[in-house]
Amino acid sequence: MILEYHRPTTMGQAKFLLARPEPQTVPVALGSFLYPPSTGDFAVVDVQDLGLEEIKIHDGQISIGAAATLGSIVDSDLLPDYLILGAKRDANTNIRNSMTLGGELVRGMGHSLLCSNLLAANAGLIWESEAKVMLYEEWIAKKQVPGDGCPLLVEVNIDQEIRVRCETIERTPVDIPSILFSIGFLSTGEIRVILGGAVATPIVIYSGAQDFNLAVLSTKNAYRQFINPQFDDEYFQEISRVLLGRLFEEQTRSI
Repeated sequence: MILEYHRPTTMGQAKFLLARPEPQTVPVALGSFLYPPSTGDFAVVDVQDLGLEEIKIHDGQISIGAAATLGSIVDSDLLPDYLILGAKRDANTNIRNSMTLGGELVRGMGHSLLCSNLLAANAGLIWESEAKVMLYEEWIAKKQVPGDGCPLLVEVNIDQEIRVRCETIERTPVDIPSILFSIGFLSTGEIRVILGGAVATPIVIYSGAQDFNLAVLSTKNAYRQFINPQFDDEYFQEISRVLLGRLFEEQTRSI
């Protein structure tokens, strides 16, 4: 049950409210869900008036406010195709206009193409409570931010030079992915291979040299990560080689 509703106009007000030990207080933007989830009594802090919706590019960095909706990401002329595709695939038009980037990222669902693509891009998260950038990979692993009170995600940063390519397998065209691969091709020549789909959260299964054989090898023990898969390990290994091969081929053609 919601005990209190607050709509602060400054970050200081929001920080004070979220740091309170009682009642449990959580941030909310457009209300598609609450994180952390609560089944008891709690208070909410509406962040819509804090100016966290801006999308910009500065000094080679893409910056997206945590309260930017998936709809605004799809409509943006500044963002790369892999972010727009991820936002489109994660929700239909009506839902996109009530889901925020921050909300989608803190949940970090395994079937989220947007989360997988941002993990492949080695995205950084800026929290109100932290002076330094936390890599999204760190959040996925712990889902915890140092400091008191409920964390408030402010901004997501991505290197503009990174290229991300993705492939998915679904049972039907409108279904969520059962197998998902995203590869981030970094400016250093290295890659990040992400496994998503019917897993709890997207997983970094390989990070290193841009080598197709090493990328395929990284899938060898990945089958155990799936939750109630509708396919066996043999199929997974075969389709992994096919999907990863497509992604490497696409990247080669684009150079």
